[in-house]
Amino acid sequence: MSDSVSDSVSDSVSDSVSDSVSDSVSDSASDSVSTRPDYTGVLLAFGFFFSAVLAVLSQGKLSAYQWDVTSGGLVLLLLHALLSARLPKRGPWIAAVALALVALLRPGSTYGAHVRGLYAGTDLSERMVSPDFGYDYREQRAMASLLRERGARRGDSLHVRGYEPTVYVLSGLRSPARFFENHLHSWWVSDFEVLERAKASHYARLGESAPTFFATRAELPVDEEVLPAAGYERVGVVGRFALWKRVDEAAPLPRWPEGWWREPERRARATAP
Repeated sequence: MSDSVSDSVSDSVSDSVSDSVSDSVSDSASDSVSTRPDYTGVLLAFGFFFSAVLAVLSQGKLSAYQWDVTSGGLVLLLLHALLSARLPKRGPWIAAVALALVALLRPGSTYGAHVRGLYAGTDLSERMVSPDFGYDYREQRAMASLLRERGARRGDSLHVRGYEPTVYVLSGLRSPARFFENHLHSWWVSDFEVLERAKASHYARLGESAPTFFATRAELPVDEEVLPAAGYERVGVVGRFALWKRVDEAAPLPRWPEGWWREPERRARATAP
């Protein structure tokens, strides 16, 4: 009986020690796995960032402002790098707040001055100007007011020459064309055949839809030949833009001459820096 009790105690102690060692090893392995940095997020952020870089490079858009598209990937990369460094979870948030404060409080910061002005209720229209791109927010606001004065209603359409998305937002109107941007900047494009088809489709759709309002610019005089014949009447001038309204619905639809853009683009390419 003594042997039986001894064996039982021995087995019990052995099992207990075995279980303890097993649990200890398991916990140790688990801790090792849980504390091992996870670089999946970093790799995904790298992929996102470099795909944005390749997209910009493939289009040949080397102007500084074009690189804004990479900022999202860069921010993700930094955040995942902070997380992978096994910092406290609040670390990335602290870093994000610190970056925002630097942008707000740095002396001479345009962003900071803009935010502070908005908070104080200051009219910032005079600051929302970019001479390099011929942009002036006040001009866009004045055009939206003129559209309302000329009877623009919900459901009316508008097409504006150039790259002027602000007036669409302020007026609540939309362009019926394929593209709302009409810059003559085709020297950035290498596949001219695709561009030709896109432009032909754009002007065909613009003609078929006959927008209620049309804002022209002096550098594209072809519009002043096309619009009057299609029942449009000039109803005002705002800065660089002349605003037209289609007042004769029985008039023929607007028709731009096929390939009219080739000569103005040739001149634009010749004078491009």
